[in-house]
Amino acid sequence: MKKSHIYLLPLLSLVILLYSCEDMGKKQHHGSIVLDDSSNIVTETNTKNLQDMVTDLHPDIPVSSAAADTAKPVEKKPVGDTQQHTVVGNTAQAVLPEGLNVAFKEILFSIPGINTKTYRKQNLEKANGATYELMSGSLNGKQIRIGNGTVSKVAERYQTIVVLKNDLGTLPLESLSNVTDWEELKGKNNIYAIMGLSEKLESADITSASLQKAIKIAGRKHHFSRRTEQEWIRSLRNTRNNRHNITVALRSVIWKVDGKDAAGKNFSKQVRVDLPAPAFERE
Repeated sequence: MKKSHIYLLPLLSLVILLYSCEDMGKKQHHGSIVLDDSSNIVTETNTKNLQDMVTDLHPDIPVSSAAADTAKPVEKKPVGDTQQHTVVGNTAQAVLPEGLNVAFKEILFSIPGINTKTYRKQNLEKANGATYELMSGSLNGKQIRIGNGTVSKVAERYQTIVVLKNDLGTLPLESLSNVTDWEELKGKNNIYAIMGLSEKLESADITSASLQKAIKIAGRKHHFSRRTEQEWIRSLRNTRNNRHNITVALRSVIWKVDGKDAAGKNFSKQVRVDLPAPAFERE
């Protein structure tokens, strides 16, 4: 009896195994896929299985230098005040009063107490000279103040013309001009007094021949008729007897500053101030 149980147990296991294989074969066969058949649609709800298996690429592309520069905001520098400057010299720092202030790269050239204007835009960072026109104030008795660089010498020269005045009117003779030699100015602590402009001014040689030639040149400028020109020439007879009818007018003053800049390099700068020309007037 015990032996029969031993033989039945393997037989029963074999029957169960055959039944299971037949059932699994039926479940795995789903037939052909039919479009729009909802039974063939599988919806995944597990978020882990929905993740993208391809890694997103974020390449590190360097920005070009040109693009980087355009992206940076441009810093705006404040515009400097051309009327007031700080003096740096042997004396303590001070702010200059209103006047002529010429800010060269190497030095600051100033004449307080006058009003000037420029003829054109001047690049003082590169220029060795600058020109202005006197609008108001007088150069007599004024001072030149130099800031920044080390000054070795300041010199002055001026230009004059002859003016003829009599019963016919006032006639500036621009062709009778004269430019003086350089004369060194005295000063200390970078302050120099303007000299020689209130005394007797030097002029060109005044002779009968030079006056007649100058009258003809001025006559063409002012469109004199032949008769008017001869009237001015004949008036010279009375002028020779009355010398105060011939005057000398100051037309421009030039200053030259020699020295060394902050880096020890030699420089030479010139500043010219023109005075208004005497007006031609008919009596």
